[in-house]
Amino acid sequence: MGSEWTIGALGDVAKVQSGYAFKSGDMGESGHPVIKIKNIHPPDVDISDVQRVPPSIIEGNTRIEKFRLSKGDILIAMTGATVGKVGRMPKLSEPHYLNQRVGKVFVTDDAKADEDYVYYVLSQDGHVDQMLDLADGSAQPNISGTQIESLEVPLPPHPEQKAIAHILGSLDDKIELNRRMNATLEGMAQALFKSWFVDFDPVIDNALAAGNPIPDELAVRAEVRRQALANGTANREAAKPFPAAFQETETMGWIPEGWEVKSIADVTHAVTKGDTPRQDAISAAPEGDKMVNLLRVNSITENGEVLMDKLQQIPETIHNGKSKRSILREGYILYTNAGTIGRVSCVQKEILPANTNQAIAIIQPDISLIPSKFLYMVMRHSEFQESLHHDITQAVQANLALGKISNALFTVPDKNTLLFAHRILEGLLDRIWANRRTSDSLTKLRDTLLPKLISGELRVEESKAQIEVKAHEH
Repeated sequence: MGSEWTIGALGDVAKVQSGYAFKSGDMGESGHPVIKIKNIHPPDVDISDVQRVPPSIIEGNTRIEKFRLSKGDILIAMTGATVGKVGRMPKLSEPHYLNQRVGKVFVTDDAKADEDYVYYVLSQDGHVDQMLDLADGSAQPNISGTQIESLEVPLPPHPEQKAIAHILGSLDDKIELNRRMNATLEGMAQALFKSWFVDFDPVIDNALAAGNPIPDELAVRAEVRRQALANGTANREAAKPFPAAFQETETMGWIPEGWEVKSIADVTHAVTKGDTPRQDAISAAPEGDKMVNLLRVNSITENGEVLMDKLQQIPETIHNGKSKRSILREGYILYTNAGTIGRVSCVQKEILPANTNQAIAIIQPDISLIPSKFLYMVMRHSEFQESLHHDITQAVQANLALGKISNALFTVPDKNTLLFAHRILEGLLDRIWANRRTSDSLTKLRDTLLPKLISGELRVEESKAQIEVKAHEH
C-alpha cells in the first residue's frame, strides 16, 4: 500500500440509511414498487420482481420521500442469508422506495471518498465476510447501520479512487454490454424458432402463395400471414426450404407436409439423470484426488446459462466410479426435473469434466438424427414444456419422471428444412455462448483485480496492462 493510502472507518466518509418500515399487509401488485432484501442480486438490484404499496401510503408522507431511490444507489442487505451482499440500483422508469432491513450507503465527504470506489470496496468478498462476522449469530443474522459504518476501508487519494473505480467499472460495462447483446440474440432465436416451428409461418406463406388449402386450425394465423405477404414483411427467401402444404397427424394435429412426429426417445441414445454422492463417500476419497464439477438445479439459470460459481465439486474417483452413468459430454441437454422444473441447458466444453446431481435429467442426442442445438431449442420452448409439465407429480417437491421426458412428442422437420434452420439458430446460439464465455472471463478478471487494486498491491497502470492482455484473448 502506498504511503498516501490510509485506512479508516467507513463511517468517516459515508453513512448507512436503513429503509422504511412498510407494512407487509400493504404490499400488493399495484402502486409504487418497494425494494426488499430479495431484490439484491450482486452486483445489481433486480427490479423485475417487486412488491408494491398503494399511492395513498406514499403521497403526502414527507417522511417516506427520503427513502426514494435513484440510479446508482448502493444498497446492502442487513438481514438474512444474504446479509452483507451489495448491489446498485439500475436506471428507473418510475419511483422506487427502500424497505426496512435494506441499507442505502451514501458518501458524506466527497473530498475523501468516491461513491463508485466505495461500492467496489463494499462488494469485495473480504468486506462481505467482515459483515458476516459482525452480524449476530441468530437463525436470522442481522447487521446494523452502525456496524456497517465501523468497517475498516482503505482510502487512497481521491484521484486514485476514481481511477480504480473506472478500471473496475469499465469491466462491468463490458459485462453489461454482453448481457444486453445476449438478450437481443436470445429474443431473435426464440422468435425465429416460434415462427418457423410452432406457428409454421413459412409453410403458411408458401401454401398461400401456391393456392394450397390452409387447415381450419391455422386460419387465424393465416390471416396474419396474408397481411405480411401483402405488405412485403414476409421473408420469402427464408421460406424457400419449407414445404407448401400441411398433413394431419393423430398426435400433433396439422403439421407441415413431409415432417414427422417424434418422441425424445426416438432421437436420443439415452435419457438418464444424475447422482448425488454421499458425503461419507466424498470424505473417503483418496487424498489429493482431482476434483470435478457437479451441477445442481441452482447452477442453471432460466435462460440456460451455467453459473460457474454455483458449481459444487466431487472427487474424480466418484465421477468415474459410482457416478459414471451421469458423466457429461459436450452437446448433452440438461433438463431440471425436480424442485424447479424446466430449466434447460446445453453442455459446453468449458464446464467439463462434470457430473450432475439427481435433480437434473441428462438427454443424450443422437446427432445423426437431430442436432443438439435444435433439440435444445425444442425443449426450451413454452409449448413443449406446457405439454410435458401438465401432470407433474407433487410430493415433498415437484418431480418430473424420466419416462415422461422420453415420451414427450415434438415435430421434426424434413432434412433440408432442418439443416437450413439449424445453421441460422446455431449461429445465434454460438454468439450467445461466446458472449457468456467472455463475460465469465471478464468477471474473473474483475474479481481478481478488485482486492489487489483496493489494497494497493496492484496499481492502476499495472491493471491496465492485464486488461489489455485479456482483451486480445477475445
